Amino acid sequence: MKKDVWILSLGVLKIVGNLLLLLASFFVVAYALNPFAQWYLGKIPALGVDLYNSVTYAAYQLDQFSLPFNSFKDFWFGGYPLFRDYPQLYYYLMVPFVKTYGKVQGVQMYGLFSLFLLGASSLILFYRLSRNIILALVLVLLVLYSVNTYGALI
Repeated sequence: MKKDVWILSLGVLKIVGNLLLLLASFFVVAYALNPFAQWYLGKIPALGVDLYNSVTYAAYQLDQFSLPFNSFKDFWFGGYPLFRDYPQLYYYLMVPFVKTYGKVQGVQMYGLFSLFLLGASSLILFYRLSRNIILALVLVLLVLYSVNTYGALI
């Protein structure tokens, strides 16, 4: 009976230890994104054509919130239904950030938040596949420091 309790307590201790290491790894991912965040938020004027396109759409959704099937794009010489534009979900997800931080900075904060979510979900995936937190963290840092990852912010 005591042996079963001992084995069970070791299993629980291992699970708690892995969760703590995973949580610490999330902080490492956030710390690794800090230079990108400072560079990206510090650029005046903000860089990127898609940033300003996203600001336009997110501000439109903030001012005239409606579902995609009954939205109508009445700007940029458009005049066609909004559901024909491809990343609709992103504009809906940007609305709380735009409302909180302002238009341009809100879209930038959403970009950084989604980059953190990419890193966190990649960390969970790599950890699940390898069962090694150090290897998973190294792979996530390689993904985050790839120019195609952080370069998409601009």
